[in-house]
Amino acid sequence: MRVLLRVPAVILGAFAAFTAASGLLYPFLRPDLLPTLGHPLTSDPLLDGAWGGTTLVGAWAAHAGVALAILLPVVLLMRWLWRTGARRTPASHEADTPA
Repeated sequence: MRVLLRVPAVILGAFAAFTAASGLLYPFLRPDLLPTLGHPLTSDPLLDGAWGGTTLVGAWAAHAGVALAILLPVVLLMRWLWRTGARRTPASHEADTPA
């Protein structure tokens, strides 16, 4: 039973890592946006369709905000699953096995 609760926690952990990387490290994962690092507060045509507007700061803030909004419940759910799996003691596991 412990493994059945921890497997979803590990999968959620991988999802959280991907979300954090794609949202919080947004400009560094897109090589086409590296020229915008030199002028983060001015409008750039590379960011015309980006969330948060046409500035790097706005686009980065929008992506980071969405990532944080997703990460908070995911991390709390991961923690609950992991702790629930850790509460299973060998004594309580013996009661679940058929004689």
